[in-house]
Amino acid sequence: MRFRFSFFGGLMTAIVLFVGFLLGILIFAMLQPQNLVSKNYYNEELAYQQHIDKVQRLKGLQNEPRFIYRKNGQLSVQFPFEWLEQSISGTLVLFRPSDSRLDRTLDLNIGKDGLQLIDVIGLQPGLWKIKLDWQMDGTSYYTESSLVIG
Repeated sequence: MRFRFSFFGGLMTAIVLFVGFLLGILIFAMLQPQNLVSKNYYNEELAYQQHIDKVQRLKGLQNEPRFIYRKNGQLSVQFPFEWLEQSISGTLVLFRPSDSRLDRTLDLNIGKDGLQLIDVIGLQPGLWKIKLDWQMDGTSYYTESSLVIG
């Protein structure tokens, strides 16, 4: 038995394969995880003016907190010594832009030397954002820095 090629049969085969390809792409796209940058994205957008005010206040200070990544797998947050007499509290967020499930939020626990050490050995390699939101004597401040763990 010989197979005969017809134009209509070839056209129908091409259409069926094309539709199958499109359905495959659609199913693949639907199965991908949808990680938003933040779970409360819209609420955070409404409070953005407060964030802008915190950043502007930071620019008025003479010194800023410093972040130092040490090769032994520790991140140190160093507050200026002149601030240590004041009441400082806040949070530090290790933010992973590519996957929100890896984010870590820590409370500030500054020692008498103005230093807080954070163990970052368990963090996956790549780009991390360090977001520091703190209050000093009732005034809120915010700073951000990048960290690349290799």
